[in-house]
Amino acid sequence: MIVRRFLGQRIKTEDLLGFTQELAAVVGAGVTLKAGLDLLSEDTHNPGLQRIVEKISHHVEGGGTLSEAMREHPEAFPRYYSSLVAAGETSGTLAAVLDRLAHQIENSEILAAKVRGAFYYPGIILAFSALLSFIIMTVGMPMLEGIYSSLGGTLPWPTRFLLSISHLLGKTWLLWAIIIPGALWFISKTLHTDRGSMGFDRWKLSLPVMGELFRHLAIARFARNFSTVFSAGLGTIDSLELISTTTGSRVLEQAVKEAIEPITQGQGLSQCLRASGFFTPLTLGLLRSGEATGTMDVMLTKIADFYETRVELALKALSSLVEPILMIFVGMALGGLIVCMGLPFLNLSAAF
Repeated sequence: MIVRRFLGQRIKTEDLLGFTQELAAVVGAGVTLKAGLDLLSEDTHNPGLQRIVEKISHHVEGGGTLSEAMREHPEAFPRYYSSLVAAGETSGTLAAVLDRLAHQIENSEILAAKVRGAFYYPGIILAFSALLSFIIMTVGMPMLEGIYSSLGGTLPWPTRFLLSISHLLGKTWLLWAIIIPGALWFISKTLHTDRGSMGFDRWKLSLPVMGELFRHLAIARFARNFSTVFSAGLGTIDSLELISTTTGSRVLEQAVKEAIEPITQGQGLSQCLRASGFFTPLTLGLLRSGEATGTMDVMLTKIADFYETRVELALKALSSLVEPILMIFVGMALGGLIVCMGLPFLNLSAAF
């Protein structure tokens, strides 16, 4: 019950997307903001988001602005989100800004879902194979050990090796039950530190094939978020400050933050970002062209579209390559276990 309640209150990306789309629709239809928020609070299925929308409605009814109310709930509305809403309120284009926000969140969620989907299948297969191997070693091998003893003679070395591992697991299973959760807890805590998350992100980017995929994914998010914020009328520096933490890459976040100060001193955006070594020549070239022609939002959209497509194609190619290799690996591993378990019976049959 507690777990279900907690999960129900957690604000997910799809909850924020649905809220943004519906709010854009009611504002665009001319419904007053207070009435629209009341409608959305009744239509929201997430209890946590429903309570937040009700608080925002009361804040607006009391004379406050929508963006001010959203800033009081960062667990649901990121900083860039409330800043864009504030820009829309100031310029009188709230409906258009909300439409743009909904489009940006939708694109980001679709891309993130494709990335997660590409890793879920191999992860599930490997986890199931590991669980099945553990059951065989801790349950199957001890059951067969008595049968092996009744056969007499010397067991083949692969079978003896599996029996030794089975004995070790049987004696130390409690220790492993403590070590594995403890190690996962330690890794999780480490990854939530600045140094740990930065080191992990650098490691991901250094991977032979996946590193380029993670790099393109971060650039696509950077360009998409930058385009959304910049198109709402915010300046370059304000836009960079808002989106620096929304790309999912600590390396890119650091590169963006380091570029802000030189930009304030008059240097060009593409020139400052080039110093980080993170961005591709194509990205820097399009940004330079956008600066020269005053079409930065258009160029950012082109960059986002291009690298989102690159990521999708790379994920499809990776999935078509990984799946057969994974099935061969799992089949050989489990097949090897079964063969090693059956070798004594094969030797007995050969003796007769």
